[in-house]
Amino acid sequence: MNARRLLCSVALSCLLAACGGGDGRGEDSLGAPQPAQRCDGCAAGRLTGTVSTGQPMAAVPLRVIDGRGREAAGQSDDAGRYDIDVSGLAGALLVQALVRSGGQAQWLHAAASGTEAGQVAVNVTPITELIVAEALGGRPADLLQAGRAEFARIDASLADSETRIEAVLRPLLDAMGVAASIDLRTTPMPQAAGLAQALAALQVTAVESGYQLRHGASPAAAVQPPGELVQADDQAVIVQPGRAAGAAALPAPTPPALAAWQAGQAALPAVQQRLQQLADAFAPAMPPAEALLPWLAEGFMHAGLDAPTYVAQVLRRQDAITEGGYSLLGVGFDQLRLLQVADEGRRLLIAFRVQPAAPQPAWDERMWFRLGPAGWQLAGDGLGARVRVRHAAVLGPRPQPAEEVRRLTGAVCAIGSVLLTDSLRERCAIEGGLAGVPAPGWLDLGSPDEAGFGLRALYRSDADTPAQRLAEHAAHSRLLGQPSALVRNHVLFEVDAWQSDPRARQVRVQGPGLSESGLRLYRPAPGAGTASFTLDPQGGEPWQGVQVGHCAAEQAGDGAPVQAQAQEGCAAGWQSLATGSGYRFTLMDAAGQALHTLVARLPGAPPDEAALHLQQARHFARWSLQGQPLAQPTLARLLGAPLADGAGDALVLSQTWSPPQDPQHQALWVDLAWHRAPLPPATGEASAVRQRRLLPAAGPGAAAGALWEAALPARDGQRTIWLSVVITASDALGNRYLHAVSPDNPY
Repeated sequence: MNARRLLCSVALSCLLAACGGGDGRGEDSLGAPQPAQRCDGCAAGRLTGTVSTGQPMAAVPLRVIDGRGREAAGQSDDAGRYDIDVSGLAGALLVQALVRSGGQAQWLHAAASGTEAGQVAVNVTPITELIVAEALGGRPADLLQAGRAEFARIDASLADSETRIEAVLRPLLDAMGVAASIDLRTTPMPQAAGLAQALAALQVTAVESGYQLRHGASPAAAVQPPGELVQADDQAVIVQPGRAAGAAALPAPTPPALAAWQAGQAALPAVQQRLQQLADAFAPAMPPAEALLPWLAEGFMHAGLDAPTYVAQVLRRQDAITEGGYSLLGVGFDQLRLLQVADEGRRLLIAFRVQPAAPQPAWDERMWFRLGPAGWQLAGDGLGARVRVRHAAVLGPRPQPAEEVRRLTGAVCAIGSVLLTDSLRERCAIEGGLAGVPAPGWLDLGSPDEAGFGLRALYRSDADTPAQRLAEHAAHSRLLGQPSALVRNHVLFEVDAWQSDPRARQVRVQGPGLSESGLRLYRPAPGAGTASFTLDPQGGEPWQGVQVGHCAAEQAGDGAPVQAQAQEGCAAGWQSLATGSGYRFTLMDAAGQALHTLVARLPGAPPDEAALHLQQARHFARWSLQGQPLAQPTLARLLGAPLADGAGDALVLSQTWSPPQDPQHQALWVDLAWHRAPLPPATGEASAVRQRRLLPAAGPGAAAGALWEAALPARDGQRTIWLSVVITASDALGNRYLHAVSPDNPY
């Protein structure tokens, strides 16, 4: 063959390849996918496809993003189909969908090359999530949030990424009858025989290193629902974004396991009907315990509770409206998803959503169901507790920088004994008669190593009577920080006090950012007004969060701090936080013996604090008190009112608030903590009133300026010493957004 004929042959080969040769998917010489065939309903300037996790997902909000950050939005219809105008976008596109399945929300992504919009369907499924992650070299949600998604990689590697992910999934796809000719991204779902069944069986879980893949037709012994200690699992594979070429293939289900899975899928309508019957039992009134026990299978165990305890503490529990208002009256159950089968389909592990009556928020649940003579019964999850880890962003005051505090007129900082102990600390103060501070008396600026340094200056009076000292303290204390000017990220470690092994008294938590020995959570004291284990060894203060970046040392059982060891990996641990980061919870009895070990994973990457502050109206439910000085919980307002001897002060609040503007965020509740103490010479114990009140459900675009009111009676001889009112919102993944007002942050 001469040179000219060789060149012609090469040109002809290239032309044929560009027209859809090779594997039939259409790919140019650079690897960029080319549209293989025009889909029904495709049109220029529009992007269409189906959102599916094995069944069409209706009412799913979607957004389409291009490389310049421009967006278009839409929602899927009852058939899971979306059709979005993208005429204002250009180049490669990313599709992001917020999907709710089995009661849990998750981000799924898909991608379209610069030539695919209007030419092919672009489906959004757990498989396309893996393909896009492989193409981008990271989890798409994390990359988009951080502004690090490289759209050029979509055109360059989307086709190759699909090939690599398909190789990992091919044994499962073959078992489900998915032909190799089916494009896992763009084949319209009605034409993709077997793909829906494969999606229903596939389980994709975010873990530290990427994604864990397994399928529901795996042997039951390998089941590890979220919360259970993760052991080696030869039925699962790990896929690291950008490195799927080195991943093992997902094992194929055996014929008996596949038959059992199909039987379990066929039984889902019967389980749904059974759950509806259970919901009907709660429709008219609270059913008696003897009517509920037959719903639970023999040997029932769920979150550490046996059947009678579960009926009493979960099914029949009714909290007062000031304690969160928990109740299953009017409950519904939906969004069932089959996770695992056992006993040839007679035992099913199912995830589902629990939807209580408004305004209670919904939550996800996972349980085994067992087929008995009377139908399907709840068998529980077999775990020791209900645990969860989530992000919490707190909108609060920005402290005045320490160097500025030191430069305040008259400020003197010196090292001295603190609280009559041998501990020596630097402490700052302004003497009376300086900087407008009355004499005798002084402004206590605090210690620079205290967390609240720079927030306030507390006036310490030398007046003769307690009433005079309190009045001057209220009148002359000063706010140093800037209210609601800073967002700080925290990680919340939640162990449900109602749904946990009754023997558990403490919980050790270990994971990224924590010391090697971890931190301790304690069962709340009776009547403490909290439903979760707390960091307070006495079980009184209802807080379970650690600020991101803080290296926490474990505490001893009596609450005394244990000296922290060198924390070389602390900063690196916090910096490594990402979707799927796992924390280990070890439940212990009163003697410190381990009862259960469970794992919970973060549902998303840490939010950017500065971006959250700039977009606070979008994410937070917020108090709107800046222009309402009479509603602000300042020391002057809380402590300044004179009272007759022996009288106490009542609390009356009327505060306006604004719901979050993001339609995927929901205002949840208000937590009130009112601290009181006897005013000398009266004696007695200090007291705290804690309440949690649910907020009414507010739809998208709800107007600002809603009113929240509370009135609490006085207690003789007790004066207010502190007040905190916290309004909490949640995003679809369960992360929290808190705005607190207190004397430190009055608006």
